[in-house]
Amino acid sequence: MPINTGQVIEDRYRVAKLLGQGGMGAVYRAWDMRLNRAVALKEMIPQAGLDAAMLAQLRQQFQQEAQTLATLVHPSLVRVTDYFSWENNSYLVMDFVEGESLAERIEREGAQPEAQVTAWAGQLLDALSYCHRQGVLHRDIKPQNIIVTPDGRAVLVDFGLVKLWDPNDPHTRTVMRGAGTPEYAPPEQYDMGMGHTDPRSDVYSLGATIYHALTGQSPPTATHRMASPASFAPPSRANTAISPTTEAVVLKSLEMAMENRYQSADEMAQALGVTPSVSHVAPRRAAAERREKTLPLEAEPPAKEKRGILLGLGGVGLVGVGLLCLLLAGGAVLLGLYLAGDRSATPLPPTPTFLPPATPRQPTAAPPLTSTPRQPAATPRPINTPAAAQTGNILFQDDFGDKNSGWEVGDYDTGDVGYKDGIYFVRSEGGGGVMWGVANRSFENIIIEVDATQTLAPSNNNNAFGIKCREQGGDGYGFEISGDGYYSIQIIKNGDWEPLVEWTTSDVIHQGNATNRIRAVCDGPHLAMFVNGELLAEVEDSTYTEGDISLTAATFEDEPTEIHYDNLIVRPPVNVLFQDNFEDKDSGWEVGDYDTGDVGYTAGTYFVTSDEQDQMMWGLANRSFDNFIIKVDATQISAGPENNNAYGVMCRVQPNDDGYLLRISGDGYYAIHTIVDGEFDPLVEWTTSNVIHQGNDTNRIRDICDGAYLALFVNGELLAEVEDSTFASGDIALTATTFESKATEVRFDDLAVFAP
Repeated sequence: MPINTGQVIEDRYRVAKLLGQGGMGAVYRAWDMRLNRAVALKEMIPQAGLDAAMLAQLRQQFQQEAQTLATLVHPSLVRVTDYFSWENNSYLVMDFVEGESLAERIEREGAQPEAQVTAWAGQLLDALSYCHRQGVLHRDIKPQNIIVTPDGRAVLVDFGLVKLWDPNDPHTRTVMRGAGTPEYAPPEQYDMGMGHTDPRSDVYSLGATIYHALTGQSPPTATHRMASPASFAPPSRANTAISPTTEAVVLKSLEMAMENRYQSADEMAQALGVTPSVSHVAPRRAAAERREKTLPLEAEPPAKEKRGILLGLGGVGLVGVGLLCLLLAGGAVLLGLYLAGDRSATPLPPTPTFLPPATPRQPTAAPPLTSTPRQPAATPRPINTPAAAQTGNILFQDDFGDKNSGWEVGDYDTGDVGYKDGIYFVRSEGGGGVMWGVANRSFENIIIEVDATQTLAPSNNNNAFGIKCREQGGDGYGFEISGDGYYSIQIIKNGDWEPLVEWTTSDVIHQGNATNRIRAVCDGPHLAMFVNGELLAEVEDSTYTEGDISLTAATFEDEPTEIHYDNLIVRPPVNVLFQDNFEDKDSGWEVGDYDTGDVGYTAGTYFVTSDEQDQMMWGLANRSFDNFIIKVDATQISAGPENNNAYGVMCRVQPNDDGYLLRISGDGYYAIHTIVDGEFDPLVEWTTSNVIHQGNDTNRIRDICDGAYLALFVNGELLAEVEDSTFASGDIALTATTFESKATEVRFDDLAVFAP
């Protein structure tokens, strides 16, 4: 069934816009209502007529391989964050990647500079080397599937034709035939007597992509080259500036015979002089080194002696050959963007980008925002009124029905501010000056939300309006949008407005005389701006820590701009349930010296030491929570030579020590387990990530235990999320385990527990 804009899928993803549609499915821009972020939602529709057994088998394969894709973490790969089935269709959820496709850039600019192309090639070869070591082939590398981000990084975004490749059985053929985009697909991908696909197939496709980027022209297809070898011209014929070294690399990567190409991404990178880093993935362990061990049922801990729980770390090996997607009849791939046997089918776009044009906002004949001194004409500013009493989690709210609620009222040379008809208005008469009205209150860390309705503006809507936080005599932070669909975060110093986030366009903003819901987050140095429920910008700055709030308007033309504000709410960023810096040794945490380790306070931290191999130690907070978010700094102090350990947080700990376990390791792995009757069951298998600081270093861990939803963030990045409803409430604990003969000690600090 078609998905409509505004429809909520899986009780989590609100569809914002259809981005592309083809015979095999569709791609939507959506909003993750749980994590408050934009995502790409890829829908895959099975062909009618497949029997139930085939559908079940294909969905099982899809699930298995979607899980594998979700483990891939690399700066030049799009991240798969979720997968599910809904209304008989299957869905992948991926991050938005800001930028433009390489195809769009080539179309706009033509051939790209060689130095830039080789830099991108190095990043992509690094990503391919990483994928191939995980047993994953991409098989649809092309300019349309490469996004160039605003900082110049190349990101491979579409795994539509991905295959899981088993290096131990490299001759296994893929079930799919004839897939890929013809100009970039190697001959073996069409099974033209060339054999199986393997990492050399991705080498060919990347070589074809580099050819296109260097020349501005796509190479001939493999079938055309086989029929007419003379049709293939060296890239220097189209671009004489290409160096002989780069041309030689491109030509070797595009050899028709697989054995004549570079045999790996690493080899190609070395020839190009851009050797990939191997630091993204730690070497995989033999399964025996990280194998689950279960607690014998008779091993009940003595009444006064805490025993560590025997556990292991499940294997992280990949599955063998399979298809990521549901298959169509005849072997075509549903998720793929090219339908074999039906080349008239409209291809789906690559994983969509979420970046408006990067052109800075250039108001017509408009000076930069300035804070022109305001001279009151008649009405003086009101005397400060006390802030409203805090109600629940709301610090202050105003529907502007009461004209004595304390906001500034004034008629100035450059405009006026005040109450009328149950709203608060701000009017700028023109010339680029900013008008604003202050609330006459003071806040530190807050979230502000308000409805902003443009009622009057220049004919081209060239203006700005929004919220200021930490207002200090006109200075502070400004969160501004415009009637023509731009947004920006600005810092105001001595009356001068400077962009922290440049003016950028977004179709999320309702243009013209319309209403937009603006939300500004001012939480410590973190500043973020949401419009109509979607995050548009975030940045960090520590210039101002507290101040008033105000509502603003500016016009960049001779005609005035007037904005009506309503339904304003100010909230704290979080509702803190419990926090501890462990300075007070009587704050209630467990203290004990046990056979397998000890827990307690030391030097303003809480320590957990695991002395016995494969035994988990933990210390309880001796409190009870149900739904919460927990943050804590975890510093590894000592460990075995291999850093083969685990540490982190338990949530919803039961009296028998069951619960959820969200952990990382000193050698860069993470996992989520559930413990039931002493048995460790992985909800998310042990997986490596270069986000984790390895060795004796500090990691900031954030865990969410909210209803059935569990999530693990490390150093600000989401690594894993899963749902399980076994436990609904319980204690929290901090844990450490060594899997070597040498002890592991971890110290925890700056712990905070928040309401979700």
